[in-house]
Amino acid sequence: MNIGDEAVSDSILGDHTKGWQDVAVDINDNVYIAYAASGSNNLVVYRHNGAEWELLGDNIAGGPIKGVDVAIDSEQNLYVTFLYMYDILSLCIYIL
Repeated sequence: MNIGDEAVSDSILGDHTKGWQDVAVDINDNVYIAYAASGSNNLVVYRHNGAEWELLGDNIAGGPIKGVDVAIDSEQNLYVTFLYMYDILSLCIYIL
């Protein structure tokens, strides 16, 4: 998948994803991608603003995660949901 002049898989994900990732687009055509980083399973979130990729956060969950979903509501708030893998699995919602 290309966004702007870059392939998402090359510039952002590359070999760094664990396989859990999701993408959302807001009304201003900003593209958001969230994924579990390979090795650490930490949550990483990027935004493409039409010109370049911006890192919104890495290790946002503060530990390993599993499963990622992103969504944007009518107010253009970005929601990232994931399962937090610590002592027990917990469903978490992170609002950016």
